[in-house]
Amino acid sequence: MKATNGIISSLTGFQGDVTTFQISAAVQAGNSGGPLITNDGRLVGIVNAKLTESDNVSYAIKVGYLEQLLTLTDFMMESGEASEALLANTIERLQENVVLVASWK
Repeated sequence: MKATNGIISSLTGFQGDVTTFQISAAVQAGNSGGPLITNDGRLVGIVNAKLTESDNVSYAIKVGYLEQLLTLTDFMMESGEASEALLANTIERLQENVVLVASWK
């Protein structure tokens, strides 16, 4: 296992996104999905993006938002209520928390 040190440099992510942290850990291609953990091993986020114009400016989704998404997904699967109306409502509610990060080389 490999680990990289860094800090949570902002409690909000790209353009003030409250669902993510800005972190200073060096993130490389393929690191998305990696855990963001505290010194005592507590999971606080999942690495999901890197700002390519700057060194060591990356982002991680806050674990609390991931828990909400998983709970909602579990409810939809268990209830069998994946109707068009429910799906449309879910997409509308989640849309404000979705960010497109694009990179051109």
